[in-house]
Amino acid sequence: MDAFTGHSVLSSLAIIVADTLDSYGLNGQEIVENVGVDFEGAKDPDNRISFAVNYAMWEAATEHSGDPCFGVVAAENFNPSLIYGLGFSWMASSNLKEAFGRMVRFQKLVNSAAGSH
Repeated sequence: MDAFTGHSVLSSLAIIVADTLDSYGLNGQEIVENVGVDFEGAKDPDNRISFAVNYAMWEAATEHSGDPCFGVVAAENFNPSLIYGLGFSWMASSNLKEAFGRMVRFQKLVNSAAGSH
């Protein structure tokens, strides 16, 4: 994970993880806060979390849920508004090709390590 030192992700991803954990009957906010996420801060579009905290959050979510496919379930809970302007521009795209083009072009806004390997 040393290659990802200094990288960060949008803290709003913690909201998706917490909401998904809640759907398992767990306390999602508590679980993400226990790995170092400021849950209230996750609602601020300017906040980011380190890649290490993000990794720990997903690991904890998978462990607590007991579901090795937790990420797939979380993707079902994804709402484009959680990635702010990028999500809205994605939804305003004329077609799927344009939407994915925008996502690829601006992926480093969501995860600064995107495309690093």
